[in-house]
Amino acid sequence: MDDANNFNPGNINPNIFPAKLWRLVNNPADGAIRWDSRGQVIVIDQQLFETQILSPTSRTFNSTDTFKTTNFSSFVRQLNLYGFKKVDLPADHEEEAGNRLYHHFHNPNFQRSCPQLLENLVRLTQVFLLQFLVQILQYT
Repeated sequence: MDDANNFNPGNINPNIFPAKLWRLVNNPADGAIRWDSRGQVIVIDQQLFETQILSPTSRTFNSTDTFKTTNFSSFVRQLNLYGFKKVDLPADHEEEAGNRLYHHFHNPNFQRSCPQLLENLVRLTQVFLLQFLVQILQYT
């Protein structure tokens, strides 16, 4: 499967957050979330994202591309748990589109041209737990 829209590495569960995010950002019909011109940063139109993706009325039963939350702040928290960092663009690079609020997020393991990097995305809470357990085992 070379089609980026459907790409799901064998080791990635299609129902977890990174796989859902990958499918959304690669869906050309979805204007709420997209890649920047270099394919290294995801750009989210908050208003569209809330109405088209997070809104309970936009959800379809058993859709594999819906998120558990309807709250944008909770969605951003998920991005942060997977290592995404908010990117503040210089004023001369800000997008102008009326009163729209755009958010830009980057993760080195989430790039348009490198779908195989998805395998490296792990919830940071799991990483911290593993590090803690390793430390405990070292001292016993």
